[in-house]
Amino acid sequence: MPEAKKYSPMIQPKLTEAQVKEIRKIYKMARKIAKLHGKKIVRAGLALELAARYGVSKRTIQHVRTGDRWRALR
Repeated sequence: MPEAKKYSPMIQPKLTEAQVKEIRKIYKMARKIAKLHGKKIVRAGLALELAARYGVSKRTIQHVRTGDRWRALR
């Protein structure tokens, strides 16, 4: 009888849906504040602060912000 294949465990997301929505809400508010101050981009360091708060990488926060990940929650 052939041996059963071993598959890698399913990747578990590090962020919950509520956290993703909260991150997007924070960025939405940051964009509004930047616009009020005549700036086109949000303040530097926001992604790093959020990454530290949620225990993920800066790149993960950027993926959430740009919609590269968690598209279903739009």
